[in-house]
Amino acid sequence: MRKSILAGAIGVLALTGCASNNYQQYAQTQQQIAVARAESEIARYKALEAIANSGDTTARVAAVIALQQGSPQNNSPKIEQPTSTGDTALRWASILVPSLTQIYGIGKSTDLAITNSNNNKEIAINSNETMLGFGKLIVTPIVGTQDDVLLYPQ
Repeated sequence: MRKSILAGAIGVLALTGCASNNYQQYAQTQQQIAVARAESEIARYKALEAIANSGDTTARVAAVIALQQGSPQNNSPKIEQPTSTGDTALRWASILVPSLTQIYGIGKSTDLAITNSNNNKEIAINSNETMLGFGKLIVTPIVGTQDDVLLYPQ
């Protein structure tokens, strides 16, 4: 049991060692995404302005409606924030600890059941030996004739 727990702890440490903790790169990437979104919005507003200035009344109304609807859906890729070693270890612990606890509990329940079974066996053997001892102490009465009274050997 101790070997499996030790092996699990070594595995957690090995896996958490591979986790990326490059927060500076993550922050730069988030900044680049924000700049790209802002530039996209600027280009969108400029295009709507050009349509509103050069078009007819219908184009102007369409530009105003587009401005009122706001920005289009954000379909940019999601970048996952780097996780710390502690967070990774906590995730692994949340998987391993309940399983190991259950395995330990099953083992102890098995030991308890075996002990109870052995105790019941010993009680049954002892009870049988006691009854056998009582049986050996019983003496068979001798039954005589009609005139005789039951006689017991002395």
